[in-house]
Amino acid sequence: MHPLLRSLFCTALLSAAALRAETVQWESVLVLSNEHLTVKAVPDIGRIIHLSRTGGPNLLRQDSDLIGITKVPEGRWAWNNHGGDWLWPVAQDRWEQLGVERRWPPPALFEYAPWTGAILEDNRIRLQLSVGDPLNIDISRTLSFDDNRPNVLIIQQSILRTAPSDIPVCLWQISQMADVGDAEMEIPENTRHPQGVHFIQGPDLEDGALLRKGETLYVQTQKAKGAKLGTDGTRISGTSPAGRLIVEVINGDEPGELPDGGCALALAVGRQGEYAELETMSVEKVLAPGEKLKNTVIYILNSETP
Repeated sequence: MHPLLRSLFCTALLSAAALRAETVQWESVLVLSNEHLTVKAVPDIGRIIHLSRTGGPNLLRQDSDLIGITKVPEGRWAWNNHGGDWLWPVAQDRWEQLGVERRWPPPALFEYAPWTGAILEDNRIRLQLSVGDPLNIDISRTLSFDDNRPNVLIIQQSILRTAPSDIPVCLWQISQMADVGDAEMEIPENTRHPQGVHFIQGPDLEDGALLRKGETLYVQTQKAKGAKLGTDGTRISGTSPAGRLIVEVINGDEPGELPDGGCALALAVGRQGEYAELETMSVEKVLAPGEKLKNTVIYILNSETP
């Protein structure tokens, strides 16, 4: 092959999304990758376990001790905190309706049910989960790249009701990052919260934990250990040594109330400050059979910390 043609051919290969399924201590790992971004998802646990600029460090926390573990843990408060990015279909305040006392741990009904995953022809990954009685729902997350923005991942999410149920559902997305120093949360000009932020749970914050400048709330996570804060904005970000991750939710004009006291965003910090969770929520809704709740989550990756 002529050197010029070989160069053009290699460039074309790099420009096209390279999709493949890998098996590394999991039954299956689905990989979506191009010259800009790399994403890895594990259907066994319904999680994205890797999100990075191609060749760069993983922005998501992953517990190496739990790689390959899918069984339900023993112990009243036990939970397999794999890390990564995932979706829960019911707000935490509703978990008692699913047999969970004192709002913890997550219901095994959806937390330990194996998802299915597929690599689609048009450079996408789809993760799906069917949950039976009493929820009666099908959950779908479809991952794709943005052709116009090379550092962006898009996830289209939906919940479809398959049979009658009076339990409200919610698209509750969570990205868990390790060693987050600073986080930012948008506060809209017309916020419903008098202080701009809603304290959802946890201990009192240390002095200097929060700083509001205009429509942005700055959080020093090491001064907010064990706390969970919410706003009714649409964009949240976290910065770690691996880089900065921005998560934006697009809920559209779907009618209904937001969970957690009216929050579309939440920041949850581990008790020791070892990780922080960037969370987005849709409205809660009691779906009729055949009715669907949808939203879109956009992930923007920066390779360098600001």
